[in-house]
Amino acid sequence: MNAPAIELNAVSKQYRLGENGYRSLREDIAELFRRRRHEPRLFWALRDVSFAVDRGEAVGIIGPNGAGKSTILKLLSRVTKATSGAVKIEGSVGSLLELSAGFHPELTGRENIYLYGSILGMKKSLIDKKYAEIVEFSGLDQFIDTPVKRYSSGMYARLGFSVSAHLDPDVLLVDEVLSVGDYAFQDKCIQKMKAYRASGKTVIYVSHNLDSVRSLCGRAILLKEGRVGYDGEVEKAICEYYMHSSQGQRARQDQKGAFEILDRKLIDSRGRACVIADSGERVRFELTMKTQEEINEAYYAVFIRRSDGFVVFDTSSDLLNGIRYGHGRAEKLSLKYELSINLLKGTYTLGCNIFGSLRDGPVECLFYEDNIFAFTVKDNISHQGIVNMNAKCSVDAF
Repeated sequence: MNAPAIELNAVSKQYRLGENGYRSLREDIAELFRRRRHEPRLFWALRDVSFAVDRGEAVGIIGPNGAGKSTILKLLSRVTKATSGAVKIEGSVGSLLELSAGFHPELTGRENIYLYGSILGMKKSLIDKKYAEIVEFSGLDQFIDTPVKRYSSGMYARLGFSVSAHLDPDVLLVDEVLSVGDYAFQDKCIQKMKAYRASGKTVIYVSHNLDSVRSLCGRAILLKEGRVGYDGEVEKAICEYYMHSSQGQRARQDQKGAFEILDRKLIDSRGRACVIADSGERVRFELTMKTQEEINEAYYAVFIRRSDGFVVFDTSSDLLNGIRYGHGRAEKLSLKYELSINLLKGTYTLGCNIFGSLRDGPVECLFYEDNIFAFTVKDNISHQGIVNMNAKCSVDAF
């Protein structure tokens, strides 16, 4: 049995907060005396993280800011060392972490390809061989002899990605670089990463763009506060990420103090609580809540977003029923929305706005939560787009 390409075993990484990477002798002596008076502030970026990645596997690492994603990439790229535990990597490692960090603004695009390629460890003979491919991939052939100081930020990043993407490592580390350029170039980047995976290379991809994780990766690892919160199917990892984010929002959800959410759930067409629905299935969202104040002229809006934040549906009780409600203090409410989930495969979130009048004041937003519930839609057919149009096709010869 072949060894994994990457293996992390009980890895932890600790940082001392407020320290710079390099100090002078005078600063070191001053720090020595300061430590006698003050204990250093310690921060664990990773705690007891373990996972393995096989050759040819593309794994996405997701999670909120500060969860430890970039620290894992630094460990894998050998920029830093683990405080405890073991990190093992089989084969050569290439990193697409800081695009164009080695560019010289006074040099042309052509000259910077050789400069940046050499910084990345490419030999001149390899750059010569791949030069035409790099330029063609970047789409900057007409500007290649122009100093890069005249490039736009998008052109700068495209050239950096094009050089980096033509490395030939066994393990490729990618950090938020597929957002460069326009849509066509982003798609080209995704296809390049898929080609790496298809050729048996191992890809570790860190991104907040969950659609690109879904497109590129066959597995995802969710980090929560430096620990592995979930490791497995991409859609399940994304759903867990949304649920974790939702929990983090609840302390901020009700600035007016008018409502308390007691329960939230999705009921499928068979009357069972679930977090997964079939595309086209009729489902019911239920929110159970309690009023904290007397409320008049109340109406309830819900909206559904896909993973990139795009709102795919938005409606309200006022629009649907033409009714506004009055509620007494400490009254329990059950808000129900029945919907046909004519959406394609993916993970979505339900948000909620509640409007009303407090103490005979103006109608205003009393409650808002952007991510009150996360759910996954299954679709056995690989459609493209946003909605399920229940298409049928026939071909008749005559």
